[in-house]
Amino acid sequence: MSLEENVSGSNSNDPVLTAAAEYNDGTYVARISGLYGKAETSDGATEVDQWGVTLSGSVRPWEGGLFQVNYVTGQAIGPYLIGLGNAIVNGQANDVDGYTIELRQDLGAKWNVGIAYGREDYDLATNSFSDGSGSLNFTELETIHVNAFYQATDSLTLSAEYIYGERNDATTGDTFDGSRVQVAAQLNF
Repeated sequence: MSLEENVSGSNSNDPVLTAAAEYNDGTYVARISGLYGKAETSDGATEVDQWGVTLSGSVRPWEGGLFQVNYVTGQAIGPYLIGLGNAIVNGQANDVDGYTIELRQDLGAKWNVGIAYGREDYDLATNSFSDGSGSLNFTELETIHVNAFYQATDSLTLSAEYIYGERNDATTGDTFDGSRVQVAAQLNF
């Protein structure tokens, strides 16, 4: 359990209570976690309860393989998710459900590759700017991530990832997509 500072997209100065429990036998992992706090509009006029629950599990079905799933549900937790959706829309807490499914595989001693699919569904049209100023109001967001990690040395890991995302425009019904590639290097010393 922990008491943490609230994220900026929730606009509250009240702390957030988080808790988690995990079962792990080396092959199977099951985890439940949750949070509770307050979210408010940027002008402070509306305050709502903010809560979320995540259920996740993973299994190592074969040598070097990993399959994991996550499910999240909650109210006013958009700022915590990949879509950075609004916590409050038109004075109401924005409910959200989402999930991710990921498969990873070691390729020898130095390479690890993976692919993941994720989806978020909001009850109220939201956008990616916490103040609501964005022009794209969405209720659905889908992403695919394909990545690779290379352990160059004991202390240096290189990685690359391709991300494809698609979200809808709740006003027009149109969908928009985007792609990006990112690379990274991590040096541990």
